[in-house]
Order: sequence, then structure tokens, then C-alpha cells
Amino acid sequence: MRIRSKKRSSPEIDVSAFADIAFLLIIFFILTTTFVRHQGTRLDAPAGTQDESETAEENPTVNLSSSHIVFRNKTVTLDDLRRELRAMELPEQPEDDRIVVLESAEDVPYEIYFQVVAAITDAGGVLAVMEKEGGDG
Repeated sequence: MRIRSKKRSSPEIDVSAFADIAFLLIIFFILTTTFVRHQGTRLDAPAGTQDESETAEENPTVNLSSSHIVFRNKTVTLDDLRRELRAMELPEQPEDDRIVVLESAEDVPYEIYFQVVAAITDAGGVLAVMEKEGGDG
């Protein structure tokens, strides 16, 4: 006669409570966490202003409007501008000293603008362009 062995079933552990405990722990850690606020860094930056007389001496400026050309605070013709730029001997200067600022109004005709740009580059200048609002030069 054979003896039948009883199959033993392994006891199962109820894990449904673990989910509740996990959620409670997550909520606990969220509520007790302190958030670090970024304080930043205090920086004393130098002022961004510059004496206008220095910039006028360093970089000659051509003010261009639809009716006239102003160079070194006087109204000049295109030929006068070419002569004065050549007299500055820009090709012999270091590159930083060759900058000529061109301030142009919006309503300047393209032909005049192009002729002034050509005069500056032909004289050996490095062009820096600024555009003015309106056409009052």
C-alpha cells in the first residue's frame, strides 16, 4: 500500500498592505523635505557708461541722413568725406583704430548709403554700422 503524501501548500503573505505603507512613506518624505532655495551670488559690476568725448576721439563717426552727411561735427560732401578719410591714413593704423562708425537714418537712399560705405572701405576703414530711428539725422 502506498501512502499518499499530502501536498503542502506554501503559505502566501498578504502584500496589499505594503502598497499602503509605501504611499504613506512617500507622503511623509514629501512633507518633511526642506527645499533649498538658490541664494545667488552678489556681484558688483562696473558701470556701463563711457565718456562720450573718449568714444568720439577713438572712433570717427559719419552721420548719414537723407539730406546730408556729417563727419566730425560738420556737414561735408561725399568728396570731402573721401579726402578727410584718406588724410586719416587708416591703412597704417592698428585694426582697432581703423573703425569708422556709420550712423544711418532709415530713409537714406541706397545709392548714398553705398557710396559712403565704399568711401570708408576704400580709405582702409573698418565699418561699424548703427541705424537711427526716423530720418532727422
